[in-house]
Amino acid sequence: MTDLNNWWDAMGTGTQIFYGIALLSTLCLLIQTTLLLFGLDHGGDLDFDADATGDFDHGDDGLSLLSVRTIISFLVGFGWVGVITTKSGLGVLLGLVFATIAGFILMLTVFWIMRSFARLQSDGTLNFTNAIGEIGTVYLPIPPEKQSAGQIEVMIQGRLMVVRAFTSSEEKLDNRSKVRVIDVVGEDALLVQPLN
Repeated sequence: MTDLNNWWDAMGTGTQIFYGIALLSTLCLLIQTTLLLFGLDHGGDLDFDADATGDFDHGDDGLSLLSVRTIISFLVGFGWVGVITTKSGLGVLLGLVFATIAGFILMLTVFWIMRSFARLQSDGTLNFTNAIGEIGTVYLPIPPEKQSAGQIEVMIQGRLMVVRAFTSSEEKLDNRSKVRVIDVVGEDALLVQPLN
């Protein structure tokens, strides 16, 4: 314990501050990572609105440049680069400049990684517009000129589905005939044309 006190007292105030920031933020990062690995990290990010200086909020995916994860990342980079620069003799002021730059780089990197992972997520919502252009098979005959609906089997978002379908064709589309989806009708039906 005496060696630890001597080591701490031998440092300058600037180095002690950088070490304090580095150690505390690294501990927070380790706790956050451990919680994430065990599935206990349920949306713990606090998103701040920074519209006065620019739009930092990403918006549609709920990610923000100023979140708990990115701020902790900034502090980790800031603290450890500050320790390295002051211990190498560059001084506190130059260490502050390098530490700030490194902190911002790490913060932007973590934000970019989080945003990339968020883009990989799928909410599972079925979107019928994704069926446009797909080829399907008539399951129940489809009356001509949109008189009433029949049904088709078609792949939508990787799932084979039976969906209500209409046609503007002048001919009835018989069972097992091939059709191409050309549009969406309402919320849950498709417009098809015969595949010749």
